[in-house]
Amino acid sequence: MAWGSKSGRTSPLPDKWRFIRGNVLKRDNYQCQWVREDTGLLCLERATDVDHIDDPDNHKHSNLQSLCSWHHDQKTASQGGRANAAKYKTRKSHPGIQYITDDD
Repeated sequence: MAWGSKSGRTSPLPDKWRFIRGNVLKRDNYQCQWVREDTGLLCLERATDVDHIDDPDNHKHSNLQSLCSWHHDQKTASQGGRANAAKYKTRKSHPGIQYITDDD
């Protein structure tokens, strides 16, 4: 079960996710936990999302943080971009280009 219609999760959330999510939001006083780079302070927006800090399959409270939807979207987009970049880092050349060498 993914959380929300726009979720891109590839692994299901646990059946008790609503309970876990509610506890994390309450723990963080519905305050976004994103530390702003420009001020070093927490974002002032109300937290609406619960984010996995590291392992997306670890649903322990210590691996979860409350974020506003903007920061959650930014983190998710950044993770997706890094994952795509990692796929192409291992490729030495474009697969559609044939290079002529002195050995030919």
